[in-house]
Amino acid sequence: MFMLFLRYGFLQLWERHVLVRCLELVRQVHEKLMFLVLGLLNEEASV
Repeated sequence: MFMLFLRYGFLQLWERHVLVRCLELVRQVHEKLMFLVLGLLNEEASV
């Protein structure tokens, strides 16, 4: 019973870790995309 609880707790912890990593990656990609879009808009405006 205790081992099952430990395994479940570990799985939850692992899932949370993966979720956090995914969110961090999404945030980084979003930042890069916004940077690119702003750069393109800036170039368009200056032409």
